[in-house]
Amino acid sequence: MNAQTRTAYVLLTFSVIFFGGTWVAAKLAVNAIPPLTLATTRFALASALLWAWAQAKGSATRRLGLADLPLILAMGSTAVAAYNVLFLYGLKLAPASDGAIIVPGLAPILTAALAWPVQRERISRWGASVSEWPSPG
Repeated sequence: MNAQTRTAYVLLTFSVIFFGGTWVAAKLAVNAIPPLTLATTRFALASALLWAWAQAKGSATRRLGLADLPLILAMGSTAVAAYNVLFLYGLKLAPASDGAIIVPGLAPILTAALAWPVQRERISRWGASVSEWPSPG
């Protein structure tokens, strides 16, 4: 195994640990901090760290313009902010293990279900069977 492959496996392992640890850490955190405060603090810190990293690394991509703002606001308010606030409120009501199983299992199913009416994508028989495979229960 070469160094690049080994690095990829190590980074993937950390990714899995951090994703899985999020459920446990968030469950502990929502018992001490209100979910909205926790989500706001989490994203303020993450935004500052991401901005500092981007400044240090330099940017090879195009600069964002005013035309990009609607998409950024839509994605930020739904895929990021709403998901995380609902995730944290859900942890106030249910065990972390329930969320850690349901969310990754439902993500491909909901993506496929929304792709049909929103993007007019056809779901093949293969796609339907694959999207059902990771679902719990």
